[in-house]
Amino acid sequence: MSAPVRHWTAWCVALVAAALAFCAPAAALTRDDADAVAALRTGDVFVSSRELGPEVASTIAQRLQEKVDAMRANGYEVKMAIVSPLNGDGAFGYARRLRTRLHFPGTLVVTTLNGPVGAAGERPPNALRAAFQADRVNALGSATERLSRAAEIAVPALPADERRDLLRPLLLAAHRGRAVEHEDDVAPAVIADDARRGRGHA
Repeated sequence: MSAPVRHWTAWCVALVAAALAFCAPAAALTRDDADAVAALRTGDVFVSSRELGPEVASTIAQRLQEKVDAMRANGYEVKMAIVSPLNGDGAFGYARRLRTRLHFPGTLVVTTLNGPVGAAGERPPNALRAAFQADRVNALGSATERLSRAAEIAVPALPADERRDLLRPLLLAAHRGRAVEHEDDVAPAVIADDARRGRGHA
């Protein structure tokens, strides 16, 4: 085989290898990839039992679910995950890739047991990094606290009309509460006045 042919063959082999590498699925960034994807496809929370054990992981998952439910009641779509140590492009990169795999339109927040928080959603990653840093989110010692605080920061602001819709029941409840308190204050005065009138007629 002549030198030009060998050169051409080597170039073709390199090109095919590069194409295969580009088309191949991205390497897992954590041992929990498959479990996290399966859990978050049907639910809102994933906590790695590899890191915490089944019982502790279940308890933490319940706490995070309560936070997710509270945020959903306020109009925010959120998923949260505590995964094994990451070995790729960090928590923000992992959150982005996981959100993409799930086709999730809301905000996804991830962390490891002792690592930083990452998030993916409507807000730009750089803005989220700056917000997390300003709020010292990663200084929180508990992974549950880090995720909960990060989720509060990462979600986009609701439109004004949606905020009004969400606040209206609360305002009505507060108004009813004030009305009841007013009735409680007025009732003794009315009773006393009736009693005085009764004595006057007697």
